[in-house]
Amino acid sequence: MAVSMDVTRRSTTGRTVLAHILSLAGLMALVRVTGFAEKQFFAARFGATFTMDVYFIALSLPMMVFFSATALFSPTFQPVFIRRTEEGEEHRAWSQFRAWRMAGFGLLCVVSASAALGAEHLAGWLGPGLDSEHRVACARLIRILSPAAIVMGLLPLTSAVLNGRRRFSVPPLADIAVRGGTIVTMVLFSSRWGIYSAAAGYLAGVVLAGCLHTWFVGRVAGRRGAADTDWRDPDLRYVAYLMLAPGIGTVFARLSGMVENAACSTVGPGAVSALEWARRIVNLPLLIIPVACATVLYTLFSELRKRDDPREAARLLAAGLHGILYFLLPVAALTMLLAEPVVAVVYQRGHFDAAATAQMAGVLVWLAPEMCFEGMEVLLMRYFFSREEIWAPVMIGVACATLKIGLVVGFVGSYGIAAVAAAVVVSRACKVSLLIALLHRRRTIRWCELEPWQFARLLPCVCVGVCVAAAVARAGGEWAAEPGARLLGLAASGGAGFLAYAGLGLFLGLEESRYLARKLGWRAT
Repeated sequence: MAVSMDVTRRSTTGRTVLAHILSLAGLMALVRVTGFAEKQFFAARFGATFTMDVYFIALSLPMMVFFSATALFSPTFQPVFIRRTEEGEEHRAWSQFRAWRMAGFGLLCVVSASAALGAEHLAGWLGPGLDSEHRVACARLIRILSPAAIVMGLLPLTSAVLNGRRRFSVPPLADIAVRGGTIVTMVLFSSRWGIYSAAAGYLAGVVLAGCLHTWFVGRVAGRRGAADTDWRDPDLRYVAYLMLAPGIGTVFARLSGMVENAACSTVGPGAVSALEWARRIVNLPLLIIPVACATVLYTLFSELRKRDDPREAARLLAAGLHGILYFLLPVAALTMLLAEPVVAVVYQRGHFDAAATAQMAGVLVWLAPEMCFEGMEVLLMRYFFSREEIWAPVMIGVACATLKIGLVVGFVGSYGIAAVAAAVVVSRACKVSLLIALLHRRRTIRWCELEPWQFARLLPCVCVGVCVAAAVARAGGEWAAEPGARLLGLAASGGAGFLAYAGLGLFLGLEESRYLARKLGWRAT
């Protein structure tokens, strides 16, 4: 972590990379707060029922389009766009942007129309465990949400342009608009329209997000955005070739996601919602610090590659992996220990009763370790993409997605939703291990450069933190009976556990604990 902080101070821009990371992390924290407000309203209004299951199943269509487009444009179009603008060929860069936007719009219109026309078939494929009544409701929701797929498919393209021009704050603001539109519409119309109000609000929020992206891209582009589209530009063919690898990886990733939902729909009512909401809790720490770091450091890795400084890039990668694991490992352990009170504080109100809390807590215990592996994976993938190495890491992802599908299909009948959560963690752990092994094999980074003894010293710190958190929680007795006491007890036990973890790390000489101590001491003065 200390290495990464030193490197970011040497930014040549007017604003340091560290400042970008902190501001982006703050916006992402606001996105998470808005997202939790949205999910709490869902939980209180509809509970963990088939009603929420059909909504999440229908929502998987625009989300699948969004994540697929992100996987295509982020590792391929964004580096080429940055390279062209830095070389002074902004006319070509904006011409490529217009070409991909036009091609994407046409393809997405076909996808949206096909989804609307075949909504009944999609509902049957995505939710085989739904009865006829809920399958009809799912088809209606798919029709409402199908136009959102057009905008959601174009947002990653405009995000690549905005991030390439260091406008990192716009995509989180657009995400807030999507969630805000959903919340406002549900507050106003959920009593009359039910779950369909959520779909209408989501569609309105997506349209607003698209307008925000378009406006900011217009400000960044100026007159250059009106450049003629050159369909004969060789960079278009180059980017299209690069998209083959993430395209294949995206197909397998989305297929594994659909298999997860389909398997959960056969377990019982609320299983799809339980997995989805548990994943939102797991994603909370991921989408604040690790994703913010990876988004900004992607640019820094590319700059170091341009300077032909692989040693510094490797040191930055190792420091980033240390910092991410130092932050996420205790969070994952405390989430597993305090799974039920965490779920109760976040969701238990209205129609979301104690039985739904117990169901989701069981899922969260199995799913919590994923945050460690996913945080490391995000940074590792950005590192590979900055080196224009796409095929190898994507094929590793395909193999791990296939493994997850096999585990889900093989064990969901015997172990239920716990098997789905465990399969997610196992496949993610395998992917991270194989990515690190690939770096070692290519001599990009050695095992010794990762300083494995630093990771080993984390284990006693985590054990002590968990023991302290468990002791505080037990001393509180039945503190989970009342909402206010539940929140205070959760904060006390989690805070005490993390302080014990960081304190022992400082005693053992962990660089991350020393860095935190220095920063806190500086703030105190």
